[in-house]
Amino acid sequence: MYARQLLRLLPNSVSLPDIAIDTDGEILFEWDYGRRQIFSISIRRDGTLTFAGLFGHTKIHGIDHFREDLPLTILDCLGRLDAQPTS
Repeated sequence: MYARQLLRLLPNSVSLPDIAIDTDGEILFEWDYGRRQIFSISIRRDGTLTFAGLFGHTKIHGIDHFREDLPLTILDCLGRLDAQPTS
């Protein structure tokens, strides 16, 4: 349910992520634009989002809860991906 909602809320300017299921049941979304340009989001069954990104030399990570919209920090990271060249 949360995974579908996340996909619907992705900005149109962001490419679709690679999607996998972890052994603990979390759904993982990953954008890998090459060396030092990567962002991932894991979603737990209860809507908890764990995210991490590397944008050049800037690292970001955190935990938030999925509500009706994506958290602003995640939207900011997705915007950084939009600005990155695809490989």
